[in-house]
Amino acid sequence: MKNKMKLVAIILSLTAFTQNVDAQIEKGKILLGGSSNLGFTSSSTSAGGASTGQLDADLSIGYLITNGFVAGADVRFTMTKNDGSSSEFGGGLFLRYYIKNFYPELKVGLTSSSGDNSDTFKTTYFGGGIGYAIMLGDMVSIDPKVSYILNTYDGGDSTNFGFRLGINIYL
Repeated sequence: MKNKMKLVAIILSLTAFTQNVDAQIEKGKILLGGSSNLGFTSSSTSAGGASTGQLDADLSIGYLITNGFVAGADVRFTMTKNDGSSSEFGGGLFLRYYIKNFYPELKVGLTSSSGDNSDTFKTTYFGGGIGYAIMLGDMVSIDPKVSYILNTYDGGDSTNFGFRLGINIYL
């Protein structure tokens, strides 16, 4: 009998938790967030360049158009270290769809890059990822995500594949 009661308590707890997660991603809510790769991204270029290390940060704001579907905008900053250093600043748009706690995400945007040699160039980026929202109470989630970004510019393409960690606030 005790085992059955424990099982019922666990099932009720999981059901309550799942409903709580769904309540955070309801139509009409605003999502404020940020994420970073925390230095775990490796990059290679189609133009034959060397592997680089990269740190970047995204700040985002989104609106839940329907339950689970977010459309928004983000601002992106990237610092790259190789033989020299370069930085990017830009912004773009994103779409995200929550399926319980999991979500696929698509991104597109423009950045302006500059490096040690003072050259400045424009980059278009396309990408996406798959993440998981770990809810911390009623308004906050920690979101680990695997992401892929393709940067295109006049000199070639570069790709970034890595792990990102984000935090989101649902208002």
